[in-house]
Formats: sequence, structure tokens, C-alpha cells
Amino acid sequence: MSGVLEELEGSVPTLYFISCSTAYTDPRPSRWEGLDFEPLFTYQLDLTGRTRDDLLASFSKSLRREIRHGGETELSVDRRGVDEAKQVYETTRKRFEDQGLNLRISWEYMRDLLYSLDDRARVYTAEDPDGDFLGGITVLYADDTAYFWKGGTRSSYDGISVNSLIHWRILTDILEDPALESVGQYDLYTANNERLTRYKSKFGGSLEPYYRIESSSVPMTVAKALYRTVSFNPTLSKWV
Repeated sequence: MSGVLEELEGSVPTLYFISCSTAYTDPRPSRWEGLDFEPLFTYQLDLTGRTRDDLLASFSKSLRREIRHGGETELSVDRRGVDEAKQVYETTRKRFEDQGLNLRISWEYMRDLLYSLDDRARVYTAEDPDGDFLGGITVLYADDTAYFWKGGTRSSYDGISVNSLIHWRILTDILEDPALESVGQYDLYTANNERLTRYKSKFGGSLEPYYRIESSSVPMTVAKALYRTVSFNPTLSKWV
């Protein structure tokens, strides 16, 4: 930690914002280097040695019923490409704007990342029988963990949560695709929002802490407050 901060620090003060892996369990060195840290949480679903039936049985009753019902419909969930990722991005951006927030990444960044990671980034979308887009999720893969990244905006079909069926397709691919053999867990991308946590807890994952590390000086506090105001306000972000 000391070496990284020394390398990054220049003549101009740097604003630090680090979201740590759940494997980083000791944030004290950041405090010793003058930074602040905050404990946050995510759900991680252990997939090691699991079968489809075993995994499904660990879900909540309502989620199991939803997935089984989805299998009886004509809704399709498939792995798609970068063109469909643009639809996932746009629906996510619109959802943020509807809530008065700003999606803090550009489409160009998302597109380039998907191209760069190749098979370590995948896009899944759901379509109705007419081929109309219903929703999608992008997933990033480390050696041992799959991360639900962008997408997952709320959508339903025949009374079923589209997201539930997309997550199920992602999980079954992890279990059965030889290219993902080393992946042993699925990270559901934070468990810090009460409303979203009610849904994510249905998958039966374990609650895991992780740490957010940030600059702590008074000027940096002011800079962070300004950055958050701009980042989460679509109107201001157009002018700053």
C-alpha cells in the first residue's frame, strides 16, 4: 500500500478511490497512510462442486418457482455480442436518469472493455417470442469469480422477473462451460441497497464484506463531495 501511494503521489494532490476485493480483509494499512475506509457488503454465491439441481434447491421458494415457470414460456435468454451490449447500456443509463442519477461510465468505455476482455466478458439478453429486447446483463470473469456488472434493470414477462432467468442462464453456463471451469463463485454486485438486497438474497449467497478506501484530507473531502454531486446529477455533469 505504501509503495502504491508513493508511486501515485505527485506534485498535485491525488484523489484516491479504491473498491477492494472481498479477499482484501485488512484495510488498516490504508488508515496508516492517511486514508479513510468504509466497510460495505456484497452477496457471493459459492458454485464449487454444485449441480444445477443442487443450486436451484438452495434458492428461495419464490425464485425457484419463477425459474421453473420461465422454462415453460417462449421467452429466450441467450449469450449475445457487443451490439446487444449497447442495448443493455442504454436501458441502464435510462434507468439511472429516471432516478435522477448519472451512469458514470460511457458507452465507449463499456464497449472497449468488452472487446479487450474477449471471452472474459459476456453479454446475456432476454427476448420475447417476437424477438423484442426485454433486458440484459453483462458479466466480467476473473480467474475464480464471475461478477454481475452492468444491466439488470427491472423487467417482467408473463409475471416473471426477466433478471431471474438471465441470472439462472449465467449460473448454468458457469457450471457447465469448460471455458469457465476455474470460476467457483458468482458475485451479485453489492448488497448495500435495501430494496435490491431483498431480491439478491433469494439466491442464497453468503454476505461478504469489502472495503472502500478514499482520501481523507479536507480538500479531498470537498473534491469528493463535488465529484459525487456532478457524477450523480445528469444536468450538472453536462456542464462540468
